[in-house]
Amino acid sequence: MRHGRDRRIIMELILTKANEIMDRNNGNLDLRGMDVTSLPEGLTIGCSLYLDGTGITCLPEDLTVPGHLGLSKTGITGLPKGLEVGGTLDLSDTGITCLPENLTVYDSLDLSGTGITSLPENLTVYE
Repeated sequence: MRHGRDRRIIMELILTKANEIMDRNNGNLDLRGMDVTSLPEGLTIGCSLYLDGTGITCLPEDLTVPGHLGLSKTGITGLPKGLEVGGTLDLSDTGITCLPENLTVYDSLDLSGTGITSLPENLTVYE
């Protein structure tokens, strides 16, 4: 049982640090260029999330981003089903090859330099 308790404590520390960063940056979590490979479940973004140039490969299933989501030049391979992004979603220069069902983007969607060749029927992009 100790392993599970230790993991929970580590996740709480990560969430606490993320909240501290957002408090200092008007709700933005800017991790561009940092050595980030994953985000914890239960992370609540106040505004925008910038992960450009990180080693991130996937996002938590429960993630909602009220502002912009920057994933340019990351190792991202997929997005959570039903992801909502309140601003621009930047997937440029990633290895992503398909978009999830029910993706909603309330600004622009940048797919330049990706392997995406078709879009899901239920994709919603407001510009």
